[in-house]
Amino acid sequence: MDPAAIRRVDRSDMLGLVAALPAQFNDGFARGWRLSLPPRAAVRRIEQVATVGMGGSAISGDLVKALLAPVVTIPIQVHRIYDLPGYIGPRTLVIASSYSGETEETLSAYAQARRRGARLVVVTSGGRLGRWAQRDGVPWGQVPAGLPPRAALGYLAGIPLGLLAAAGLSPVTAAALRAATRATAAALRAWAPEAPASRNRARQLAAQLRDRLVVVYGADGGWEAVVARWRGQLAENAKHLASSHLLPEMNHNEINGWRFPAMARRCAAVFLSDPSLHPRVRRRIAITAELLRRRGARTLQIEVPGPTPLARLLSMIALGDALSVYLAAFHRVDPTPVEDVAYLKRSLSRT
Repeated sequence: MDPAAIRRVDRSDMLGLVAALPAQFNDGFARGWRLSLPPRAAVRRIEQVATVGMGGSAISGDLVKALLAPVVTIPIQVHRIYDLPGYIGPRTLVIASSYSGETEETLSAYAQARRRGARLVVVTSGGRLGRWAQRDGVPWGQVPAGLPPRAALGYLAGIPLGLLAAAGLSPVTAAALRAATRATAAALRAWAPEAPASRNRARQLAAQLRDRLVVVYGADGGWEAVVARWRGQLAENAKHLASSHLLPEMNHNEINGWRFPAMARRCAAVFLSDPSLHPRVRRRIAITAELLRRRGARTLQIEVPGPTPLARLLSMIALGDALSVYLAAFHRVDPTPVEDVAYLKRSLSRT
């Protein structure tokens, strides 16, 4: 499929939004850094950070957790729920994230967090959540409006990263993020529609996955956000069914589900790997991929180049975003509309 044909299918220019991801991260970090924060004495009393959100907003929390969990000394959690767990209280920093500001689960969690006296920060483009933040004097990291929520990941994750860095709760610096996003931007140029298909990894992957149920595998302990992002982008952009699981847990149960070749031959197992992973996990990926290949599955082991783990993590997200749009082009479906999600929301609003 030539670039002109891809752009005819991609009528709302999702590929342009994918290309904007690196700039979004840098802008989001700066917005988070500028937020009005509680006094440092209050920040020092924070014992855990919890992001509440759904969809792309929750994946932004997963990404922040993936980046910070190995290097911070307090727990970082993500909750996709109406009702908060019991541990959340005055010593918890709650980041209520909803692109639209109208996500009912997030609104419910915000109200509960406020009643419990938690430290609150809001990340949204507006809506009720934005109005509540203004009413309650809660710091508000404002995201530009008018984007599909999944195409605002750089803002939704960058704002919390900047906020936590300014509060002294994160070692990620603006300079480290800029270096990572430069590498990601270079990778995205290599995956643009005009790049020759023979060297365009995103287009090649889309062609390999177009006729298969996709199962995305990655490593627990940091790459959960990337795996979830790939699964979600395949579903929302390409309208292509995908599942996911994490290693090493997958090796203790799901690996047995690949037993029968009649089923395995209809699937593609995609293993997202990186040099920073535990060596035993990398060994598990190699063995598992070989086993699934023998069962008849198409198996792909994917790594991306980059100078740092942060750069490679962001580039792997960008690769999944780009290939999801190319897969949508193969299916001849505009990647931007999500009619089934809209139908569900309309139906819920009537009950």
